[in-house]
Amino acid sequence: MRIGFSGVAAAVLLSCAGCGFLLPQRRDQAVVACAPAPGATQTSTPTLIRLVGGRTASLENNITEGDAYVCHRDLGPVRQLGYHLVKRTYYEGRDYLLINSSTGHRTALPDTPVISPGGRRVLVASMDYEAGYEPNLLQVWRVTRDSLVREWELETGEYPPARGWGASDPVWRSDAAVELMKNEPEDGHAITFRRLRVHLVRQTDGTWVIRPSP
Repeated sequence: MRIGFSGVAAAVLLSCAGCGFLLPQRRDQAVVACAPAPGATQTSTPTLIRLVGGRTASLENNITEGDAYVCHRDLGPVRQLGYHLVKRTYYEGRDYLLINSSTGHRTALPDTPVISPGGRRVLVASMDYEAGYEPNLLQVWRVTRDSLVREWELETGEYPPARGWGASDPVWRSDAAVELMKNEPEDGHAITFRRLRVHLVRQTDGTWVIRPSP
């Protein structure tokens, strides 16, 4: 069993109690742009991301079957951050890109980004105890004017074998606290999980710690 996020834009970004953030505006138009161009056999039309000032960022797709395969799906602008969200699918596995709408700076994330209430940070909770294509880890990124800065990271587990734990269902409670589920494989198997609710809290010295839920 794998507990995590899908790549569907409607489920992306905003697990925040009472935040009212906007989802990407063009989620209904988030069509995979990986159909081959006329006459092409191995590559496909690039995915173009519109930046501020009329510029574009070109993301090359390759529909060759095998390890070279990559397809970029435009999930639309994240206006809360001033970024564009892109899902990048490989032959095995996937990740996400946040592209700064002004500078074009790209940040690769292992799973769906979740925005804090004030838009100052982004949390990533990646869990894969099914195929092992994605890592089991937690990341906190700080949003700056022109890029994202990784503030904290914790590798929570590995698969195979099923060790450690995986994080899922994150909800920001403030800009400095996240509530999430800690999923521990039972008896070393990735079929059933012991689920515990925990909090990820930012301390006064800037570090992050995981604590049991009160």
